[in-house]
Amino acid sequence: MRLLKQGLTIKWKGAIKRINYDLHNVLGFYGSGILLVISLSGLYFGFKEVKTAVSFLSGSKLTEGKKAAQPLLPAAGKGTIPERHQQIYHKAMV
Repeated sequence: MRLLKQGLTIKWKGAIKRINYDLHNVLGFYGSGILLVISLSGLYFGFKEVKTAVSFLSGSKLTEGKKAAQPLLPAAGKGTIPERHQQIYHKAMV
């Protein structure tokens, strides 16, 4: 336990090389936990198999969720691209 505490603290009164070494070890240790959470959540959201396995192991039930309603967009105006951009500009200025 003493070695773990010594390995995860920064000795600020040491030489600059020792401080650099301690910063490297300590920040790497704590950063690895954050990176592990990010990578595991990426696997969960990226692959359906992982999500299925997690739901099986946790005993929860997966649902598909609700689909968002598609906003109704007005039909694109006829004309060239600059004319449509001019129409958009005039609508934005009103």
